[in-house]
Amino acid sequence: MCTGRGRVTLVVSGVPVGEAGNNPRELARTTALCAGDTTPGQAVFPGDEFLQNLVFDLTGSDDAIGQAAFAYRITSDTGRPTTSTDYVNGH
Repeated sequence: MCTGRGRVTLVVSGVPVGEAGNNPRELARTTALCAGDTTPGQAVFPGDEFLQNLVFDLTGSDDAIGQAAFAYRITSDTGRPTTSTDYVNGH
């Protein structure tokens, strides 16, 4: 979600099991255009038992610095907050 002025992009990546020193693999990307009211965005990605960590990066937000606020929430396909077990089991 983004509110204020500007835009921000959330990039979701995963680090492969046994290769933690390697660069994360991008799983999803979404851009939220900030407005006076809260504007939702959504990024959908599948669970993968071969990824050991998820990485969440904000990019492309230079025009929103000092003018916008951004927050994200991770839920499973059931709508409940996600746990590490949900992700590994492909939910």
